Amino acid sequence: MSTRWLHELAVPGRPDISSIYASYVFAAVLTGALLFGRLIDFWPLFVFGLLAAGFQIPLLIGIALAKFRTSLPSPVGHAKMFPHPEPFAEIGWLKAFGGFITSAAVILVFALYERAIAV
Repeated sequence: MSTRWLHELAVPGRPDISSIYASYVFAAVLTGALLFGRLIDFWPLFVFGLLAAGFQIPLLIGIALAKFRTSLPSPVGHAKMFPHPEPFAEIGWLKAFGGFITSAAVILVFALYERAIAV
């Protein structure tokens, strides 16, 4: 896995496959932090989990821009002379946004658990 996803956190818009893997890693960190924070009742783990969710936002923006660019028609004229690689063309939407969907589901389930079940 390359470290290009670190640059994507600062300036979204040119992600690669490592950005997708990083979103899955952040989703796993969020899940683990919320689960262990609840089990041992240690509030810094909640903060750590929410920071992981916050780091996913620039990745989400960059991946959404890249997927939108791959859905546009092929370039013609001057744009065709200087193409840039589009590694997201063969990646499906569900795989690209799987980490974000997982994070949203984890946050939703955790909120429902805290409000309804753990009364």
